[in-house]
Amino acid sequence: MSKILIMGISGFTGIHLWNFIKTAGGKEVVGTYHAKLSKLQGKFLRGCALKKCDINDFSQIVRILKSDRPEQIYFLPAIVTVRRAFGNARAIYKTNILGITNFYEAVISSKLSPRILFVGSAEEYGKVKKDVLPLREQHPLNPVNPYGFSKMIQEQLSCYYRRMHGLNISITRTFHFTGPLQPPSFVISDFAYQIARIESGKQEGVIRVGNLDAKRDFTDIRDVVRAYHRILNNTKEADIFNVCSGYSVSIRTILQKLLAKTDVKVLIQKDPQKLRKLDVPDFKGDNSKLIAKTGWEREVPMDKMLTDVLDWHRQHLGKW
Repeated sequence: MSKILIMGISGFTGIHLWNFIKTAGGKEVVGTYHAKLSKLQGKFLRGCALKKCDINDFSQIVRILKSDRPEQIYFLPAIVTVRRAFGNARAIYKTNILGITNFYEAVISSKLSPRILFVGSAEEYGKVKKDVLPLREQHPLNPVNPYGFSKMIQEQLSCYYRRMHGLNISITRTFHFTGPLQPPSFVISDFAYQIARIESGKQEGVIRVGNLDAKRDFTDIRDVVRAYHRILNNTKEADIFNVCSGYSVSIRTILQKLLAKTDVKVLIQKDPQKLRKLDVPDFKGDNSKLIAKTGWEREVPMDKMLTDVLDWHRQHLGKW
């Protein structure tokens, strides 16, 4: 049986990717995690072969690669933050940039030739003008925060190791996404979490928000991990892909759609802590390359995506 390694399986994306591959069947999955697993993480990863690994420790990565010899690797580990990125630049650079360098060097040291997917971010594009939307993969990268900058360097390192060492690395620039299990530090999950708290009487009837006028390109996480799987299994050559819905919707519209799913009455209050230092008015990607080369299509409509996120928080309040 062929073996798949998911580096960083304990995160939001990793758990959904594990669930998709497990459901598809036919392949053994090994997953790495760093911090101690919560009860919820342990529950959702039950049945997966789990190994503790710090991507800042080269020797740990080598041991896992040599013992499991995976044919496919999904590389997910990263410090993911935009709003708090400016105060955490050193930690972001250390983990995101040095971590992926350790990983690629470990692959070379292990004398393996797996297909690798590096998951990058649309934050690499930075602040863009409306007349260039939707963004295509050829658009120049110009990140405006430490997180986006670290992902751009990770991508450049991926291209370097592909070019100079022959590693088979495909790359994504993934736009905004959400779904069940997403922590409430991300906007849609944050709204749903606050609504669930208000419904249960754990929060006053006020929802605190950032910039509601910003427009973003959202995809359901279940569609995102299907795209990742298709990139590694439905393409022959390594490439760079936008993973996105192809259209944008305002944060205000998202909030209105979520509020339409509850009977509670709320006030909307601006929270300066939720505003970004540098914000982009509109942001959406072109997914035509992904569709043409992999046959991927969105399957989860926005209404179901929002309903599932809200229901998740209703069912798991106090269990994070």
